[in-house]
Amino acid sequence: MMPGIGFTEMILLAVVAIVVIGPKDLPLMMRKFGKFTGKMRALAFEFQQGIDELGRQAELEELRKEVAELKKNTGLEDLRDDLNKDRAEMEASAREQLPSPGEAAPGTPPPASQLSPEQMEESRLLSESANMPSLEPTPSAADLADAMPEARHYDYPGASEEDAPPAEQTAAPAKQETPA
Repeated sequence: MMPGIGFTEMILLAVVAIVVIGPKDLPLMMRKFGKFTGKMRALAFEFQQGIDELGRQAELEELRKEVAELKKNTGLEDLRDDLNKDRAEMEASAREQLPSPGEAAPGTPPPASQLSPEQMEESRLLSESANMPSLEPTPSAADLADAMPEARHYDYPGASEEDAPPAEQTAAPAKQETPA
């Protein structure tokens, strides 16, 4: 309902419309008025949608500008430049430490083409023996405990009996029996 028009005003408008238009043409006039009102509402809604869309586009354009400014001011370019500079320095350092392609690195065996047959056989045997497991059984913890006397912290070169802890610290704690 329209604001400011109450029930009594509506009845008064209906009576005036019946008197002026006549009861015969009143339904046709009401349909035309309803269609006109619907068109006006649709037009107002469309106008409001257009205004809202313009506002959203302007707001999006502002956001795009802000994002572009943030991208410029984030410092990612500086970070990228620093990382590239550090990488170049590390590569240069590695190139200085690595041998040139013609010379062998220190500790590297010579290529197989430069070895005599005896040296090749010796190299093969050494590599095979390095990969073979040991045939001796590994001692268990119990075997090691039986083989070693009780360790004392003052059993090192240059230590004397004065370095030994008092007897109560080295003695095993007595077991306490709980009363039954």
